[in-house]
Amino acid sequence: MSVAIDAVSRAPTAHTKKAALLSCHLPTTAKTANTTNVALAPTAAEEDTLYNWSGINPIAPRSQIHAPESEEQLAALIRASDGRINVVGSALSYEMIASLPAGDQSALLVDMRELKGLRSIDEEKGTAVFGPATTIDSVIRILGEHGRMLPCSPGVIGIQTLAGSISTGTHGQGLFQASYADIVESVRVVLPSGEVAIVGGPKGRPDLPLAAFVTSVGTLGVITEIEIRTAPRRVFSCTKLTCDLSDLLENYQRWNETVEFVKVWWFPETDQVHVWLTDPADPASAAYKEFVQSEGKTPVESAVASSALNDTVHLYCTAMSHDTKSSATSTTSSASPPPSPTLSATSSSSSPSISLPEPSSEIPQIAPQFRTVRRFADARDITGHQEQILTKGIPVPQVNCEIAVPLEHWSAATLALREWTMSNKGRLHYPFIYRATGQSSAWLNPAYDGPVVYIGLLVYLAADGTIRADGLETMRDVQVVLERFGGLPHWGKHFVPEIYDFGRGFARWDDFEELRSKVDPTSRFLSPWLGKVFAVGSDGRTVVARPARRQSAATVMPQVALAAHL
Repeated sequence: MSVAIDAVSRAPTAHTKKAALLSCHLPTTAKTANTTNVALAPTAAEEDTLYNWSGINPIAPRSQIHAPESEEQLAALIRASDGRINVVGSALSYEMIASLPAGDQSALLVDMRELKGLRSIDEEKGTAVFGPATTIDSVIRILGEHGRMLPCSPGVIGIQTLAGSISTGTHGQGLFQASYADIVESVRVVLPSGEVAIVGGPKGRPDLPLAAFVTSVGTLGVITEIEIRTAPRRVFSCTKLTCDLSDLLENYQRWNETVEFVKVWWFPETDQVHVWLTDPADPASAAYKEFVQSEGKTPVESAVASSALNDTVHLYCTAMSHDTKSSATSTTSSASPPPSPTLSATSSSSSPSISLPEPSSEIPQIAPQFRTVRRFADARDITGHQEQILTKGIPVPQVNCEIAVPLEHWSAATLALREWTMSNKGRLHYPFIYRATGQSSAWLNPAYDGPVVYIGLLVYLAADGTIRADGLETMRDVQVVLERFGGLPHWGKHFVPEIYDFGRGFARWDDFEELRSKVDPTSRFLSPWLGKVFAVGSDGRTVVARPARRQSAATVMPQVALAAHL
């Protein structure tokens, strides 16, 4: 008989004895496991606490983490518990959406990592069933072994769990698809009552809408099984090009309407834009044939490289070196980082004059965070499977923010961002990222009402675990700008709840709240942080007043002439 214990084997509490049938798992992801924080001297409390992937926000004491090995064990745990319950996957979410109430010994965190892998695959129906903790990397690999692939664009991160990806509305790019949640056919869920239910599909309960459960941020229960649609495996080619902001504003929507997957990085310090256009590869092309001959193991890059973005890349690497207190060409920390770079005061926005240090002739080891920017230098077209092109991973911890604006407002929002960046030089060390998606069926997906453009920005953590002093202020400022254009946040990334009126932004918000109140009347599955989002008090029942509704500026602000901003 095993019980939940903590990292130093303290005696089990009375609460853990109630879950005597459950096995214990102590996740290895913690603040001390963060490779960028190895210089820190961890306290005993840090060693006994699970932190999110960035190493910033605590999730739960390890003594309160349970890892059931079956759906039956999970249901028994939920029925036996009389406290708050949250669920964790890969612990990638920045905000404390899964964090237990501080000091609440009756609360427990469910770690789902034992429930993973392929359960079944139906090649005739084109569906597959996976355990919730199966990573996206594993889903892609397993489907590939069966000649299948995801029928949507994969996201950047492969270590995210399948359940976590659908629950937070994770997405890739392209108007011809929406999100991971939109490829789900059905799920099995243990409800807050401990009852097991099938949601969606021919056997699903009609009173439990799949569209509500797939992106519910863990508030409606614990997913134990996920059935997804699949597609025949294809080969893709990614054409990479560099242009300026005016080209982006003129062509972005057309690109998305004609190309399967479109991803864009806008570097506001120079107004250069890097574009990836990914479409099915031409079987007659030499790159396609070479890739097939490699049995799909090695993506094929073009022999010709473009250096059009190299100076901009150098500028941003210098800024990142300053902000992360690291050398752009070494994995070692820099005791005296260089000054933060700025554009010349006499430069124009379309043709900036940049003062750059001479690049070193040496070829030292590149620190991980710099690879994400350096990859834009000497850009080469590439042919391979979609995940080999698009799922690049994230090398080191960061604070990531991503806001979805309706497709019809993306250009006006971009012009407003440009106005902000012109007044806030040197605040960013990474470009803005643009990824459009089509309409989603999930109630809490920002794309429920129609296509959106996700605009993202990030701040890398320094080697000592800190971020630049104005990093979160910058992200707040950007959110304020984008909210004016109907912007809504990605659930798994950083956002400031007070900025948004979720009841106005999500058309089915009230329907979701009605369902959540029915399924979980005492809000056991609502973390304190999500309580702020759903306007629920600490007692699980008290309704906190939402901010006053107001008209979105995007509905009253006319499109400003491009010439006035460029």
